[in-house]
Amino acid sequence: SSALAGTQILRIVRLVRVFRVLKLGSRYGKIQVVWEAVVESSDMLFLMIFLLMLSVIVFSTLIYFAEKGQWDS
Repeated sequence: SSALAGTQILRIVRLVRVFRVLKLGSRYGKIQVVWEAVVESSDMLFLMIFLLMLSVIVFSTLIYFAEKGQWDS
């Protein structure tokens, strides 16, 4: 009987997830506008990510060489 109650709670949680997805349908137009903006600017986003990664590599290399020294072994 307690195992049956546990599965019923799980079914209710799953049902709530389905209703949450249905609520997104009313905001589909706004989500579509945001998605189109991301797609339109994807080339600039990739360029920004590339430059960010490049700067991280360059500055981490500079820090590595700046902190390089003789340590007591």
